[in-house]
Amino acid sequence: MPPKPPRPDLTHLSEQDKDRLIDALFARLDAVEARLGMNSQNSSKPPSSDGLAKKTRSLRGTSDKKAGAQDGHKGTTLKRVAEPTDTVRHP
Repeated sequence: MPPKPPRPDLTHLSEQDKDRLIDALFARLDAVEARLGMNSQNSSKPPSSDGLAKKTRSLRGTSDKKAGAQDGHKGTTLKRVAEPTDTVRHP
């Protein structure tokens, strides 16, 4: 980043020059605030550049159905046994 130039002496400026300077500084401030307000929603930036400020949310809504199999379905699960018949070692 280049070094900042020294601040000019504003005591010798006329009222009109001061007004023009204030208008120019406000325009510059508006431009900087507009750049800071950009994210992936309102610019061509990728979502990964948004940082931690905002996370995208899913557009999928919640359902009235409960998770899992249909009612009445008898599930099958392999049960553990005390004495296994085979043992397979996977080195």
